[in-house]
Amino acid sequence: MEQTLENKKKVTGWHVLAGFLAFFLTIFTANGIMTYYALGTWQGVQTEDAYVKGLNYNRQIEQAEQQYSSQWKLAFDQLPKLQNGDRVVVSLAHPTYDKDVVSVSSAFVRPVERGYDFDVALTHEGNQLYAAPVNFPLKGNWKAEVTVTFSDGAEMYLNDRMEIR
Repeated sequence: MEQTLENKKKVTGWHVLAGFLAFFLTIFTANGIMTYYALGTWQGVQTEDAYVKGLNYNRQIEQAEQQYSSQWKLAFDQLPKLQNGDRVVVSLAHPTYDKDVVSVSSAFVRPVERGYDFDVALTHEGNQLYAAPVNFPLKGNWKAEVTVTFSDGAEMYLNDRMEIR
């Protein structure tokens, strides 16, 4: 069997150029499609004033240490789990109750999407408990941020994450 080179096409510089152009055109098209969908569907939350919050981080650490050493105990007794008809319950205790509580409120933040965050004022139910009914607009991951304000202007904070079904 004899092979001849006459039937085979010769690869020229134009063929190599066309191959490179086709390869990079494919890559740029795929990247363009992915960028379009990434920018068009992103609704996540970005930190506003990140620089200022970074500068105030040491102050937040000091506040957390003061809260810990104040002997006030703030804890969730019940975190909501259902989208509708559930409630949040917070216990606030201190051995001597040396401060008057002005308000207890909770902000519910959806970390993955803007526009659904809401605040709830908790009412005193006796026995060191503060509670409120909660109805969530969407199921999924939420963050509860409780703020207790005292008569002298001091504040205490409590944060936790939950999954609403």
